[in-house]
Amino acid sequence: ASSSTVTMDRDRNLTANFTLLQPILTLNAGTGGSVSGGGTYLYGETVTIVATPYSGFRFLSWNGPRVANSSSATTKINLTMDSNLSATFEAIPSSSDGLVDPHEMVRRMGRGINLGNVLSAPEEGRWAPAATERYFMDLAEANFTNVRIPIDFYGSRTSGDTSSYSSLANTSSEFTGSMDDFTVSNTYLERIEEVVNWSLNQNLITVLDLHGSALKTEFLHTFNSSNSHYLEPTSARRAADMTKFKSIWRAIATRFRDYAPELIFEIVNEPYFELSASEMDTLNSEIIPIIRATGGNNTYRNLILVGGGENSYLAPQQINPTILASDSNLIATFHYYDPFKFTSSQRDQYDNNTWGTADEILSLQTHFDSVKTWSEAQGVPIYLGEFGADNAMGFDYGSGTLREIKTNASGFADGGPDLQSRILYHQQVTEEAFNRGFAFSAWDSGPTSNKTIHKRTDSNASSNFDFSSFSVVSYEPPSFTASVTPDTTTWVSEIKDVVLQAGNWPECYGPEGLIKNPTFGCSPFDEGWTLKLVSTSSAQFTNAGSGYARTGNSAAKVVVQSNLGHNKVMLENRAYASDLNGKRVTVEGWIKSESAAEFRLQLKVTPQTGVNYGNKFPTSDVYTSESIYQKYVFRHTVGGAIDSIQFKVLMGNAAAIFYLDDFSITIEDL
Repeated sequence: ASSSTVTMDRDRNLTANFTLLQPILTLNAGTGGSVSGGGTYLYGETVTIVATPYSGFRFLSWNGPRVANSSSATTKINLTMDSNLSATFEAIPSSSDGLVDPHEMVRRMGRGINLGNVLSAPEEGRWAPAATERYFMDLAEANFTNVRIPIDFYGSRTSGDTSSYSSLANTSSEFTGSMDDFTVSNTYLERIEEVVNWSLNQNLITVLDLHGSALKTEFLHTFNSSNSHYLEPTSARRAADMTKFKSIWRAIATRFRDYAPELIFEIVNEPYFELSASEMDTLNSEIIPIIRATGGNNTYRNLILVGGGENSYLAPQQINPTILASDSNLIATFHYYDPFKFTSSQRDQYDNNTWGTADEILSLQTHFDSVKTWSEAQGVPIYLGEFGADNAMGFDYGSGTLREIKTNASGFADGGPDLQSRILYHQQVTEEAFNRGFAFSAWDSGPTSNKTIHKRTDSNASSNFDFSSFSVVSYEPPSFTASVTPDTTTWVSEIKDVVLQAGNWPECYGPEGLIKNPTFGCSPFDEGWTLKLVSTSSAQFTNAGSGYARTGNSAAKVVVQSNLGHNKVMLENRAYASDLNGKRVTVEGWIKSESAAEFRLQLKVTPQTGVNYGNKFPTSDVYTSESIYQKYVFRHTVGGAIDSIQFKVLMGNAAAIFYLDDFSITIEDL
């Protein structure tokens, strides 16, 4: 026994013997998958655990304490005591009807990567190794869940020359052609279809993104008055070019109309450098119905849009709300490379090789908060389609040397992020995106590019060199020691790992109902809730934690210290803006207290101007909570046109300690 007694009737010499604990790790698999990594380990050992979904299922999360990343199928746990973890899986919903809510789709998209500079190059293989099936297997095995595939139908891939049409203003009526005047290369379409099938067969949600240099010179640049390709908006040539763009999208949509909704279309890449907000609104509003009209699963397929006129985090915020309201299957996107002086520091004009100060991180958070606020207001989910920073020290994995850059005076990169700054940037962007419910796809364009994550060892055309054997003496003039040590690994692992592990998906993600954060599962736990004190009342509102939660890891704890009346201590949710005239609202919630205590439920109704609503504060009877969770229900029928409605719990009648969890709302037509 660790505690005992001894009779001191003579001198005694006692020794306490200790042994190192050997904690037991027990892993359990929910329906739809298997787990590995359980067993007995040394105290303090870090153990890798793996959850593997069966065919037709996907991994959701690890449940249990001290897991490094509960949302990653492959993660680690540091063992200092016996631990019992379970992996949760869910069946991949049947998509035979072609309908997946865009918020659900973004949640399923999760973490992804771009197959950059492959199918969007003028000829596949010119800018990066040609695509292989093995590439998509690599992504799935690493636990990526989406891939963005840039494609370019311009150049020789779509017949139909528009250059003969007038570029003069007010000549648009001279164009009398149609979408049938243009023909997309069937060979190119078949190649894209082959690659898409490889991706979908690995259960990767796949984004087809219209993208590329020919797209820019033949179409996007014609909108920019400072570009030599600029066309008058009312010209016949502009009309012909718009029709060609529509024809390309009709061809893509027709080819893939019967594909599962896990294939998503992105209308155009980074148009905001050339198109104004109104021009991009016009383009979006004309392409959406063309895709929908092809039928099949395109009737409800999720489409990815961006606005014009502003880049980076401001781009989606330029989309006209009427476009978003006109279609219930839209996802907004943006790209993030701020600050360019760091993310593109291989170039002459950008020279910041470090990143990660408190101000730089705050700037990133502020930008992403702006997108999140807009997203919630519009009810549209977000896909961060590109982000990244240049290779550390300007390294070229494919040659083992400093990367050659034609636009630099020296012919070589004149800098590059230090390795730790590059890692931190990818980690921080991933974390801030994932924590806000943004799916993402990191930019990667292979081993000979400026931004490398996957080294394209799937291709026979690739041979790579080890970064650790490379060093730079100076950039101007360029002086470096090239790496001659072969590298056969698949990933720039330090970047891949943080992209797959940083951040946690918000438990309260999705369209907001009348009650925001009804289970207190958001981060922070009190998002959407405010404790309001009236007169001299006194109370505190904190997170009760998992030990007092009815379900999950959070619950509200309200300690009331005064007794001035029910309406003197109020836990209130934010106001929900909607006209619910003629609808019945039912509120349900689970509440307990450390001793019997009175409380009431209430709705604050804000009527529209000129409406005589009567009782603007419909309130329940007085309820008495008990020491175990009980469900309480309150109903109210909205009897007039209103601007908003707000839910409250009134607890100020007497000193008490309340616990609240798992609220829900039902809104019914009468």
